[in-house]
Amino acid sequence: MTVYRSNMELPFGPQFVADVVNRTHVAQDQTQCLLAAELVIKAQAGAKVVKLEA
Repeated sequence: MTVYRSNMELPFGPQFVADVVNRTHVAQDQTQCLLAAELVIKAQAGAKVVKLEA
């Protein structure tokens, strides 16, 4: 996998931290947050353990 680096600003991280500190919802509103959490829980529940051998 190749990752390219650019000078493009990625504001989500600092906005998310500011949301936590300031109890705001600029980066992600509550509905989006709860949907993301629901998707993570469903994905973990349906995940299978894969063992890779070298």
